[in-house]
Amino acid sequence: MLSLPEKSIEAYKNALRIDRTFEEIYLFIAFEFENQGKYGKAARYLKRCLKLNPENESAIFEMSFCFEAAHKLDAGIRYFNEFLDENAYSKAAWYVMGQLLSKKQEYKKAVTAFDFATVIDEEFGAAWFNKANSLAAMESYEEAIKCYKQVFKLEEPDSTIFIYIGECYENLEDYDQALKYYQKAIELDENQPDAWVGIGVIMDIRGNSAEALQHVKRGINIDPTRGTYWFILGDIQLKLGMKLQAEESYRKVIEFEPENEEIWMYYSDILFEENRLEEAREFLQQAEKYHPGNARLTFQQCELELRSGNDRSALILAEIAISMDSEMAKKMTQDLTHFGLNAEIRRLIQRYTDNNE
Repeated sequence: MLSLPEKSIEAYKNALRIDRTFEEIYLFIAFEFENQGKYGKAARYLKRCLKLNPENESAIFEMSFCFEAAHKLDAGIRYFNEFLDENAYSKAAWYVMGQLLSKKQEYKKAVTAFDFATVIDEEFGAAWFNKANSLAAMESYEEAIKCYKQVFKLEEPDSTIFIYIGECYENLEDYDQALKYYQKAIELDENQPDAWVGIGVIMDIRGNSAEALQHVKRGINIDPTRGTYWFILGDIQLKLGMKLQAEESYRKVIEFEPENEEIWMYYSDILFEENRLEEAREFLQQAEKYHPGNARLTFQQCELELRSGNDRSALILAEIAISMDSEMAKKMTQDLTHFGLNAEIRRLIQRYTDNNE
């Protein structure tokens, strides 16, 4: 409590010298190491705790946290696989296994792990919720909705789950149901930006872009730091002929989410169309700082050089980009006008394709 972790650990270790079977002490020592960012040492004490009592759910959850914090998901999955071989009815272990697999984007295996957790305890709301998230990530939206709704039978309604259900219905193109759940989310919590933006997206899909604009702006007012919201706003503004405002919105995407590859391509396309080539060059140079060695960006730079009449530079860039991703190059002949029309580049793509076959 005095923020003296080393002395705290020393005291706990003295206690262990008196009684090595006092499982909570191992847990307390692990907490102290976690607070210092020493996750490997924390895990060693958690393992000792779980050897004494494999049913200590606090130790199971902390062990999972250590693997995640140390970015050792594979090691965590191996550990819990071995743990579950001996403790197959541990719902907590199946749950954290599902979480680790989900973070590895192994969603099918994650769903299986969450299934075991819910079979052991049908009222395990967090397992149903995380199973739904994994199903949604697999685009199994109808199954995900069923799992989200199962959570409502076990816990009080939550605005976040309403939003997730709304997103599933939106992906299923059932816009009436999507709208219903976004509105339910706002009824519970009017400060849910995802719900306001979700309603805006649906209104835009239905051709009511002017009203959609207001809903998206409402979401941005709640959370102005989400690049995705600004991207959606920019698209709607462009559709409404608000070109200058749209450009401002796209620049906001770059400000808050420069890692978003799509915005760099999308906005540079706008600059190409308006023949603002020097501005596009500066823009793509800026993009390269965030996406070095990116094939798609290199194709975009090649297109810029072709439009600028710099064929020699364009061919050098084309060869670099095609060597990075010859399959993408074929698609670029459709997406990038000057790139697709250049006969020499087409021959270059064919040569790389033939060599790879």
